[in-house]
Parts: sequence; structure tokens; C-alpha cells
Amino acid sequence: MPRFACLLLALIFLSTSTHAQEALIGFSKEGSDAQEAIEDQFDSHLNASDLEAWMREFTSKAQHVGSPGAKENAEILRDLAESWGFDAEIEVFHVLFPTPKERHVELLSPGSYTAGCWKSRSLKAMPRAPSAQRCCRPSMPIRRTGM
Repeated sequence: MPRFACLLLALIFLSTSTHAQEALIGFSKEGSDAQEAIEDQFDSHLNASDLEAWMREFTSKAQHVGSPGAKENAEILRDLAESWGFDAEIEVFHVLFPTPKERHVELLSPGSYTAGCWKSRSLKAMPRAPSAQRCCRPSMPIRRTGM
């Protein structure tokens, strides 16, 4: 009997809380209704295919700090914001971003594995020190070299 009473009280509580929607926290009832109308209007402008295209564009290239890909993404986003009527600009911040001079990734157990880098055409023309032969830049994909 106590289980049934608890279950009945829980059902009554859940049914009343879902039907009696109150104002959003921080809003009056009128303000809450106005805010929900604004959010509904915003949601009506969203297009899933646009979101997918933007996500593919923003993730299609390396975008670590200071990279050309990060700058291109910032410019694309600025242009999109301006096309939507926002006053947008790109600000430059000079930050310390430590980058290792040499990268070496090796798995010792359960088998032997050493990660290497794809050699880019633009890098082949650059003179490289012997110690830099196994060095990967942050924008270079890691490839499997053996196991």
C-alpha cells in the first residue's frame, strides 16, 4: 500500500509540474512569454543543412592558435555575423603559445609502435635538420608507420 501511495503522489506531482508551466527563472510571466517568442523566432531561422555546412567548413582544416586555418575560420564567422546584421570585427591578441620543437610519439607495450608524420609538399622544399625529420607540426596529420 505505501508503494502505491508513493507512486500516486509522484504521478500527481509530475502531471501538475508539466502542465502548469511557470515563468522562466529571472523573468516575469509577460517577460517569459516575450522571451519564448523571441527564441521561437530565432529557432525558425535555423536550418540543419546550413549548420552542417558551417560545421564541415570550420573543421575542414587545422585551426590551432595562430594558424592560417584559424584566421580563415574567424573571417568566415565574422562575415556570417555581418550578413545577419551584427556589427562584427576580429580582434588580435598576442598570447604565449608554447610549441614543442620536437614531437615523438611511441607506444612501448603491448607492441612497438611509433607515430610519424605525413610529409607535405611544401615542407619537402624546406631544409630540415636531421633531428627535425620526425618532428610534426601541429597542423600535420599523424600517420601510422609500423607496428
